[in-house]
Amino acid sequence: MPHIFGAILMVCGALIVLYPNIHSFRSGDLLALIANAIAPFGNFFLQRARKKVESETIMFIRSLFTTLIISLIVLIFQTNVYFSDIKLSLTFLLVNGVLMLGLSKIMWIEGIHRISVTKANALGSVGPLLTLFYAWLLLKDIPTIWQLLSLIPMAFGVILLSRQSLTRN
Repeated sequence: MPHIFGAILMVCGALIVLYPNIHSFRSGDLLALIANAIAPFGNFFLQRARKKVESETIMFIRSLFTTLIISLIVLIFQTNVYFSDIKLSLTFLLVNGVLMLGLSKIMWIEGIHRISVTKANALGSVGPLLTLFYAWLLLKDIPTIWQLLSLIPMAFGVILLSRQSLTRN
């Protein structure tokens, strides 16, 4: 029960931040909700796959499928792709693909291999709290009252999610 209450608090915290800017529901909002609803299933199967093969193998197969799907999308929408454009942005593509996405995904796979997905997600939920703090500290971006109010349920949600998952490990 504390686990469910912690998840509800996290959603409430997100809704508090979003509330002042909600004017209407758009199709992009629905796509974002669907993507977030699918992620736990992906993490579950990712954790099971990691028990059988290494992280590098999972990332290779994932990249192979992604390349095929994106290539198919390019062909369907007949988007012109020029090698000169790719060559100009190759450094940025490599830094983003290998360092930022690749290493972070390998660390995520190894993390959920060693601890539960619930605990990993709870620890990852501290991200918005830290982002708000560092934006204020480094960028002098003063948080709004809605952002500060969202910290209360989110902090308690992270505590409840972490505590519940600690008892399972």
